[in-house]
Amino acid sequence: MKTRKIFTILIILFATSLLSCTHDEADSGKKQSKDTEQGTTFVGGATLEPGTRTSLTMTFPGGSAVNYFWEKGDKIWTVDGSSNGSNITGKAATALFQMAKKYYTPTVQLYYPGQNATAYNQVNIATEQTQIGPNNTSHLGQSGDCGTAIAYQQGDGRYAFNLDHKAAYLCLMPRSSYKLNSTYITKIKITADNNIAGTYTLTPAGLTGSGSSNVITLHTKGVGKVPGPYEPNSQDYSGGGKPTSIDSPGFPITNTGTSQITNAAYIVIAPGQHALSIEYTYYDCMSLIGSTVVKTIPSTYYAANTVYPITADINNYTIYEDNNYYMWDAQLEYWAGGAKPSQPYVNFQKGSSYPIGSSDPRNYNRYYYSKNGTPNSGTQTTVNCIFNANTALWYMMNGGPTLDKDVIWAMKGQLHAGGLWVKKRTNIPNFAENRNPRNTRDFRINTQGLHFQNLPVAVGRPANLNEYFFLPAFGLFNTGVLRNIGFDRLPPNGEPYYQGYYWTNTPASGTSTNAIYFSYAYHTKVGLTHGATVSSNNRYMGFILMTSEDQFRPNGM
Repeated sequence: MKTRKIFTILIILFATSLLSCTHDEADSGKKQSKDTEQGTTFVGGATLEPGTRTSLTMTFPGGSAVNYFWEKGDKIWTVDGSSNGSNITGKAATALFQMAKKYYTPTVQLYYPGQNATAYNQVNIATEQTQIGPNNTSHLGQSGDCGTAIAYQQGDGRYAFNLDHKAAYLCLMPRSSYKLNSTYITKIKITADNNIAGTYTLTPAGLTGSGSSNVITLHTKGVGKVPGPYEPNSQDYSGGGKPTSIDSPGFPITNTGTSQITNAAYIVIAPGQHALSIEYTYYDCMSLIGSTVVKTIPSTYYAANTVYPITADINNYTIYEDNNYYMWDAQLEYWAGGAKPSQPYVNFQKGSSYPIGSSDPRNYNRYYYSKNGTPNSGTQTTVNCIFNANTALWYMMNGGPTLDKDVIWAMKGQLHAGGLWVKKRTNIPNFAENRNPRNTRDFRINTQGLHFQNLPVAVGRPANLNEYFFLPAFGLFNTGVLRNIGFDRLPPNGEPYYQGYYWTNTPASGTSTNAIYFSYAYHTKVGLTHGATVSSNNRYMGFILMTSEDQFRPNGM
């Protein structure tokens, strides 16, 4: 029997994000045994094309497989109000629908108004749609999928039909060009320049009515367990932490290229001319950081019975290298060489190959500060450091330090957030290398008594960012344990916490084990000390070595 293609995938190219896809007819399924019940049997998909089914599978890009399936809960209706579900208990290529009424005419007009319908010709394209698991279309019948068909009487008295779908369908396939480890799409919101959802009247010619909403939100529900954040083993954190597992928060975005099987998300919309804004919400379930990115699609006509593949790169964050941690004035960075694979990437994770022996070039410089009346500084990597004890004070005291919680950045495949904006030296009046802001004392010569804390730092984002530079909340390493990176959570109740630690090139007076650093900390819990600090600390700490003011400037800022 000659068949006709009922459900199509539009082949179209947009410079922004629409890509092409093709399809062939799928296996029409095995023939069911003849039904002997009273009334009339309608057969969908037995010897017909895959367009008779109400969920779909497709292969992207350039694939040839498009398969459609009936789902449990699907019902067909006739104009006289008769309706009934099928005999299937799950996804099936074919389905029998047994109507109580007996039909004798050569043809019968059928309607499929979706699984939640209460009338044969009333369709609700849902403003809130939910998909469980990636690349799964079983939710379409509850989301607004609909169609009509002419059923043709067969020689055995049964009727066979092809369902002609009347809604349009988006297949969203996000990716991140930067490889992420544990980030998931948790929600996708579509906003159009006109209505794409609401109640419509279903007719053989298509949907009529104007709908009631220009916004559709798809909730992407993950399946199974995935790695969660590390939990500290002790209050001093010296032993690192232990891994946890949590329920999957959504569809993985671990793919650097388009991958339908990884995270394809399907949304039902009303056909028509629409300009779309697509907001992807993503979340890193190991670092506990989430954000959104918005992509726009220019106005185009979305035809009924058509699937539109849409791809998007969600990479809207700044990517930082992982080689900026140093013990004070060490020859090499903290995780240099063969130690790099063991470098931790989330809070409370411990790496086994951290610097220990004094002969290790990654270990700190044991230079002794003799207080000889002349300025002192490191002699190895800190030679290139832009901070000394005096300039650190100028930045923290007079640089208007402002904590920005909303800058999203990535390192070693994990998302993090937060950092401190500080005025550049050219925007700080009377800035000087050889004295501190309060008096003429030069802390490069003698650091005794140096301990400053600016409480509290401002929170927000400065208006004139070109006058500021950025210090990400990189946290620190202590005995190989990563702590306080990005958006941390303090035990036992998980209050948000942001911290950054940066070396100066000034050694502490009268010792070979300490050096001057500056840091900032911001706690959302009332009562905890937070602010900007300039003080002395152990040289074995893994702090950040910074060599230029704009070294860590976020993208586009």
